[in-house]
Amino acid sequence: MARILYVAKLAVDKDTGLPIPALAGQTVTIVRRGTTTPAAITEDEAGTLVISGATRTVSSELFIPSFWVDPAVDGAVSALGGGIEVPLETAEGIALRLDGVEVEVAASAAAAIAAQSAAEDAAEGVPVGGSTGQVLTKASNADRDTVWVNPSSGGAATDHNTLANLTVGDPHTQYHNDARGDALYYRKSQVDSMVNNAASQNSAADRNRANHSGTQSIATIDGLQPILDGLGGTAVNSVNGETGAVTVSVTNLAGTGATGRDVMAAANQAAGRTALGAAATSHTHPATTISDSTSTGRGVLTAASAAAGRSVLGAGTSDLALGSTSTTAMRGDFILVDPVSVPSSGTYLVVRPPA
Repeated sequence: MARILYVAKLAVDKDTGLPIPALAGQTVTIVRRGTTTPAAITEDEAGTLVISGATRTVSSELFIPSFWVDPAVDGAVSALGGGIEVPLETAEGIALRLDGVEVEVAASAAAAIAAQSAAEDAAEGVPVGGSTGQVLTKASNADRDTVWVNPSSGGAATDHNTLANLTVGDPHTQYHNDARGDALYYRKSQVDSMVNNAASQNSAADRNRANHSGTQSIATIDGLQPILDGLGGTAVNSVNGETGAVTVSVTNLAGTGATGRDVMAAANQAAGRTALGAAATSHTHPATTISDSTSTGRGVLTAASAAAGRSVLGAGTSDLALGSTSTTAMRGDFILVDPVSVPSSGTYLVVRPPA
């Protein structure tokens, strides 16, 4: 069976028929009639908008809001709150009930309506039975809340501009107005201001340190102070893997060799040359230490005089006098000629070359 609509119902006592003020604003549970078992109620006829907990909130006017129920599952239902059960009615049930009493009250209702209309028309100076007689008009959203009004007084006006009390209170809370909009959304001027501020704050010029002045406290730089504290004053925090107050020595220098470290640790030049295997800046070498020298060469190097040196080399004297005798050295600008005929005296003929 299809779901049926239970219309909004005034919270009245099922025995006395009187309203129950204690239920105003209270939450009631829709239950299977005569039990405390919640019914499966929904906001729509299709049954997709399930109302959690089967609860409804009674309005300040004591009306219990409408809902849909599958009668094949839950049967007739009531509203239960504060130990008070309020039987509820379906739209179909109300229609049938009204149909039953319609004939009974039709005659008396017609007479009463005619009398009331005539009296009000007379009070307003309108001829009885005129075209401006009163009509039945819905006064509020509550069920069967109607009132007789005279169209000539604006009570049945259809033009929105002629409706009365439009500015009293807030009769249309479901509609947008400036007050509701300002409470829910930012105004255009506010959005423009935020966008402009964000664009300015994120500009490259604003982030450029050169465009700022002043100082900044160390305490405002997150994590900086613990790092500074860990440095231990003037001590080095870490050298080549060693931490704490480290004294830098040649052993702390990565990439150095043993010779290099010995040179850096040398107390003086002599110690440095020793580390390098270098000779002193001023030193001697005996002739015997010259690896490719010969005894003749070493004799010349160690000769005490020129004569001793010539003696080692087997060279003649270099102090002969120039002359033409057997004990003198012949001059280089003379030529000795062996004569064809030798004078009887046995001397040689000396010929001087032309100048």
